[in-house]
Amino acid sequence: MLSLLCFVIGNIIAEEILQIRRKFTKISFQIFLIANTAVSIFLSYRYMAITFSLSYLFSVLGAFSFVAMYRYNRNIITYSILSIGFITLSLGLYQANLGCTLILLSLVLIKNLWQLQKESIWNYLKKIIHAIVMIGCACILYAVIWKIFLSLMHTQKSTYHGAASISVVSILSSLPRSIHAAYTAFLQYFMPGQWQNIYQQKYIFLFIVFALFTIITIYSIVHKAKWSNKILSLICIALLPLFANVCLLLAPDADGMQLQMTMPMAMILPGLIAMIDSINIQDNHLKLIKLLFFAFGNVMMVSTDQHVMLQSKIQALH
Repeated sequence: MLSLLCFVIGNIIAEEILQIRRKFTKISFQIFLIANTAVSIFLSYRYMAITFSLSYLFSVLGAFSFVAMYRYNRNIITYSILSIGFITLSLGLYQANLGCTLILLSLVLIKNLWQLQKESIWNYLKKIIHAIVMIGCACILYAVIWKIFLSLMHTQKSTYHGAASISVVSILSSLPRSIHAAYTAFLQYFMPGQWQNIYQQKYIFLFIVFALFTIITIYSIVHKAKWSNKILSLICIALLPLFANVCLLLAPDADGMQLQMTMPMAMILPGLIAMIDSINIQDNHLKLIKLLFFAFGNVMMVSTDQHVMLQSKIQALH
């Protein structure tokens, strides 16, 4: 119950980050974030459930501290330290949830690029650099604390998922392979086959739905923003798979993507639904995007249930 409470609190804070105001969207947002495979797996590890849930909560708090700094004109130094601290704690508990912070920050940026036309593109770039520096500091602080504790406890790095071989050199040298792995994992998560769906014939249908979503989103952006905002929005959308699977970049020797590492990807669809719904624009294209999101999400949820039932049957037979 405590672990589930942490997830719910994290989701409520995520609502505030994305400024969700409509009751129906809030309920949908909560359902999508709670009823997904990643949370189910987190809770199934009883001895680790609180660790996973706190990591998620801290990752959301890290994003909230950064957003609040600019949205509510808070003290930059104080809130930067808070954000670095929360992200460091999240990394210390479970590194894969760093993607949750990046997804939330990206969605806020895309939304602002759509809405805040008067703000200079240079201000956006300054905020992006600030966020990069802040997250980089959190990663460095986590690495330093990790090494200190290893030294104090006279313990060697674990070889689990390539942890012992992680270094700046290995991360940079493996970037092409890691980037490919991140986008591949994204497609595997949202397209049926390897993880979610046992019915391969639905692959083409879901591919068409996802392609339509991409085309309509790009069309809407092109007609609603300045050119600088258009380009930056498209870049952010293109980088969402990379941000969600940033753990594959930081641990290039990991044995691929595991389902418990997919919480950032689980946030993308409900996050985009909430972001679009919070934009007060009467546009048929935006309405169509929301309908496609819900259709896509419902299909994926049903297919997940099918897959779980199949695996349970296989385990029972063996």
